[in-house]
Amino acid sequence: MDKTSSSSEYDIFWKTYPGQPLHNLSNTPEIGSNYPHTSLRFIETQNPPVQYTVWQEGDVPYYNIKTTQTVIDLPNNFCGISTLQPAYFTTAPGFKTPSLHLVQRDSFVAHWNIPVDIGRQRVKYNFRLEPDYCYKLQMIAYHEGSGIWKMRVKIDSEEIGEIMFNAYEPETLVTVISPSLYADSTINLTSEAINGNYASVGPVYIYRYENGQRSSKSGPPSGPMVYEVHSSQDSAIIIYSNPFQNLLKVDTRSLKNISIRAAIYDVSGRFIKKLYEGKASNNSVIKWDCTDRNGRMVSPGVYFLTIEKIGSGDRLTNKVIMVR
Repeated sequence: MDKTSSSSEYDIFWKTYPGQPLHNLSNTPEIGSNYPHTSLRFIETQNPPVQYTVWQEGDVPYYNIKTTQTVIDLPNNFCGISTLQPAYFTTAPGFKTPSLHLVQRDSFVAHWNIPVDIGRQRVKYNFRLEPDYCYKLQMIAYHEGSGIWKMRVKIDSEEIGEIMFNAYEPETLVTVISPSLYADSTINLTSEAINGNYASVGPVYIYRYENGQRSSKSGPPSGPMVYEVHSSQDSAIIIYSNPFQNLLKVDTRSLKNISIRAAIYDVSGRFIKKLYEGKASNNSVIKWDCTDRNGRMVSPGVYFLTIEKIGSGDRLTNKVIMVR
């Protein structure tokens, strides 16, 4: 979801990778929204691949829910990474507002051909992984300085490889993540500068598979199953999966020690169920089992999840889609 910097018009855009143009999905520039939301599903098994997008427009109930289908015409790969296999987690380097996964950086560069996060000594990310799945990591290293730069890459304290990369020549590190590293449901990914001016990290992609599946040839990966919502630089939640079938999970760890109230509403604004009220913790995961406040199963469709900071009036509102 984006707003063009040179226009006062409000629309929903998508783009594939750095350097690719923005495509206007909504084409309703006259309609703004104080609480814009969008969700998409990428169907890689169709030929050509298709992206289905659902979004909300308008500022007051009843909200206008729009949908569109987009044929994705992509090259087969970007920097050695398949564009036909959606990632479970991705970072968004090179932006002032950091990715939810970012732990440490000193700066960022947005104007290079591949945007990067920069560290004088290191760049560090954190990802929460479920132990019941298998994961593959792909990371792009890139710079537009001079000479050959080199980084050491570690998951937690275990070194998984080194990357050497020339100016304007992206290099990709690919590895399967050992299950022992995320037995505690979290990993820290650290890139340390060895040679060159800085640690310079482009996009990081983590792909999730059912046990025994390591590539799309042996079965479809789970993705894209994470929908990140950034309300401000210090408040973000992760919703997975979305769309969902039987269970919605909401990771509220960024709101640690803040008193919150979580609830579900339907598209008309009708209250469905309170999910949680209390202080969020470092391991807070809120769940919704698709029932209303009386324990009855609700119908498939679009719902709104609200996370309210008790006492401040600040509220995160996120659209979720229940499917059968």
